[in-house]
Amino acid sequence: MQRSTTISVRINPDLKKKAEEVLDSLEIPLSSAINMFLEQVVLNKGIPFEIKMPLDLAIMSVEDIDKELDKAYNDIKR
Repeated sequence: MQRSTTISVRINPDLKKKAEEVLDSLEIPLSSAINMFLEQVVLNKGIPFEIKMPLDLAIMSVEDIDKELDKAYNDIKR
């Protein structure tokens, strides 16, 4: 069985730099962080975090905005 394989991806250089700074402070190599992410994809059978569209306040009603603010406030209180 192969111990490792190489992947090649294109990412924003600034994003990579910022991520490496965070990971360096945690003493986690980028390759290990990517492996952790992929392990979580397998364990969760999907992306291991919520993905959703950002709110578009320009098309939302005042009531909908209030509901979103209340939901966010309740999430913070937990």
